Amino acid sequence: MAVNHLVEIRPFVAFRPSLSSPSLMATALTQIAARKPAWLKVPAPGGPNYLALKHLMRELKLHTVCEEAHCPNVGECWEHKAATFMILGDVCTRNCAYCAVAHGTPAPLDAGEPVRLAEAVRQMALRHVVITSVDRDDLPNGGAEVFAACIAEIRRRTPGTSIEVLIPDFKGSERALRLVVDAKPDILNHNLETIERLYRLARPGGRYARALELLRRAKQLDPGALTKSGIICGLGEEWDELLTAMRDVRAQGVDILTLGQYLRPSDQHLPIARYYAPAEFAELRRLGMAMGYRHVEAGPLVRSSYHAWAQPKADQSQVELARRMLRQMLLIRRFEEKAAEAYALGKIGGFCHLYIGQEAVAAGSLAALRLDDYVISSYREHGQALVRGVSAKAAMAELYGKATGCSKGKGGSMHLFDAAKRFMGGHGIVGGHVPLAAGIGFAIKYQGGDQVCLCYFGEAAVNIGAFHEALNMSSVYHLPVIFCCENNRYGMGTAFERVAAVTDVVEHACSYDMAAELVNGMDALAMYAATQRAVERARQGGHPTLLEVRTYRFMGHSMSDPLHGVYRTKDEVEEQKKRDPISQLTAKLKEDGALDQAGVDALDAEVRAEVEEAVRFADESPDPEPAELFTHVVTD
Repeated sequence: MAVNHLVEIRPFVAFRPSLSSPSLMATALTQIAARKPAWLKVPAPGGPNYLALKHLMRELKLHTVCEEAHCPNVGECWEHKAATFMILGDVCTRNCAYCAVAHGTPAPLDAGEPVRLAEAVRQMALRHVVITSVDRDDLPNGGAEVFAACIAEIRRRTPGTSIEVLIPDFKGSERALRLVVDAKPDILNHNLETIERLYRLARPGGRYARALELLRRAKQLDPGALTKSGIICGLGEEWDELLTAMRDVRAQGVDILTLGQYLRPSDQHLPIARYYAPAEFAELRRLGMAMGYRHVEAGPLVRSSYHAWAQPKADQSQVELARRMLRQMLLIRRFEEKAAEAYALGKIGGFCHLYIGQEAVAAGSLAALRLDDYVISSYREHGQALVRGVSAKAAMAELYGKATGCSKGKGGSMHLFDAAKRFMGGHGIVGGHVPLAAGIGFAIKYQGGDQVCLCYFGEAAVNIGAFHEALNMSSVYHLPVIFCCENNRYGMGTAFERVAAVTDVVEHACSYDMAAELVNGMDALAMYAATQRAVERARQGGHPTLLEVRTYRFMGHSMSDPLHGVYRTKDEVEEQKKRDPISQLTAKLKEDGALDQAGVDALDAEVRAEVEEAVRFADESPDPEPAELFTHVVTD
């Protein structure tokens, strides 16, 4: 059965022992050890990079948490030329109940450690290095100066290596934290480790609130820096408690979250309360992304540095994606504003439905598609056409009815087509194209392809029979179709709740055993993530998805409709404009330090010039020849 995302998946746990009972703890260990799941098995390390790095560690007398903490991923990470070094010795001043690192009285500081560590990084040509440490509560700044020195030495020798620091809480010292932040690591990580209820049991030397405060201060000290945290799963937390901890971490502005299965180092440590299945970790990742994290790494074998070598690049990729989507959204907005002007001047005839306010839907969803995927839309399709790659010139010329338009001037505003870009229209009949999307999906499957078809329609189409027939057929035949309902609340001039018995469109998926998801259509990144998940389902098993996208149009239904219409108030529209998707994405990029106001202004100026050129092109283009009436009517 396809996973339906109407509600959170709440795993059923048949056995979760109380940690307060020694007998139950012993029983828990016996029962769980007897059924250790197969997904926790990993091949023994032994590749050439692993062996070379292990030899060098011994030669330079360095410690790695990969070995000290018995990490199951040591082979994979070292083969990717990524390693986690443990500085400040190998004896911790604290005694966390889940940790394999020895505790007691540490040895004196080793002044040569930063140089030796940096030399190891250079000799092994490491792409990514994580620097962590034992807790050194015996030192005034908890060893923060040594973290900073290690970063400086690595930067001096191998400036191309990305550096992540996994720091202790420094007993809440802001001075110590500032020393590390000022050294400019690529990622600053402090693990929350567990939920608030279990903190004193699992981490007696730490404080839940103090860990969150450190993460908040780190982001305040350098708003553009990446921050990260991790949570261990399986210590006895409830599902809701785990989600609360994830939200608490996100509330501190943390960008990256890791979630992994607790594995008991020895019988002297806390027992495993339960094992999380891979599907549960997948759901935690989905929920984490929905909370606003830039990246969530979740899985049975995930540790705080798991796949860390890819995370700086993934984040940069996310920034570039957001910048690209912002430009696309600005292009749609400026294009539609000019279209409104041209319509008022009589240069555009027929109906004209503007996309102002809904830009995030097209920009976010289409970013998740490949160039060989198919797109089909209703009559409010200017935005989708532009994002899909139809040029502003060809789109504007089509609105003007000119021969240079993407449909040769014969389609107009409601019928933009570009077969070369797999953009299949632009359809004027409400919901009439939804069965066509199912047909495209059937053709893909019949031909053995792995493409998907993304179908856009408004909420008013949900009440017609063709919508239900198309969803039913797509589910029965496992067609790779994503049905994207842009619910802007009004079908022409009628509020949806006045004409629909079921106003939550997403619920219709239950009738057809179809995956579904409710999406914030004013958030381009949320749209991208939701569509990515739908695309993955479609490609892997041909499973269709219904996305209900909650959005809002700032203009009337069409250019013949007054700005606000008589069916909604000006106050309502102005209130919705506070959620403007362009303003939201702009604010996020500014907050992340990825774009300043000058950069935004430059993007906007570039887009305005492109649209002005499109208007000039449309004005100067010729009308279609009369003979064009008889072309493109039938195909051979």
